[in-house]
Amino acid sequence: MKTTDILLELLKYIVPAGLVLGAVAIVLRENRAKAEIKQRYAVFQGALGTILPLRLQAHERLLLFLERIKFENLLMRIDGRGKPAKFYQLELTNEIRAEFEHNLAQQLYIDRETWESIARAKEHTIGFIHQMAQALPAEAQGPDLGRLLLREMVRAEVVPTMDAIGQLRRDVQKMFRFSAAE
Repeated sequence: MKTTDILLELLKYIVPAGLVLGAVAIVLRENRAKAEIKQRYAVFQGALGTILPLRLQAHERLLLFLERIKFENLLMRIDGRGKPAKFYQLELTNEIRAEFEHNLAQQLYIDRETWESIARAKEHTIGFIHQMAQALPAEAQGPDLGRLLLREMVRAEVVPTMDAIGQLRRDVQKMFRFSAAE
């Protein structure tokens, strides 16, 4: 047999074997890529399963904070009887600040815009208390401040806690639309 015949005979086996080997390599690479995607998805789903409850809990805690600093709830919790209005003002603002500081870590789990609306609600509420306290005479008592706060709150067109609660609700709805899409 000649060398060319041997070479042709070898090529009859090598070329198809090379094509099969190339096809197998392509299929294996695609399968590995699919397996990596499935693994990433499983990790993402696991993380989502852990993070979603934490985010929801943060929203619940911040909703509770906003409810607690609404004037009608704040004034029910902190009694102003027998206290000068200035002392009562200090008690109310300290309570709001303490509640806010207690929930500072929750900002990790909510959208920045939502956190900013909550911080604005806190600042606006404290500012409103200060503004109403300054409108009272020096000898005013805590119940005077409480009545004034409630009366003026009813007149206010924009209630910052309600705006922040609305923002929280939109944030939660967005969060559930995202998790349902996955």
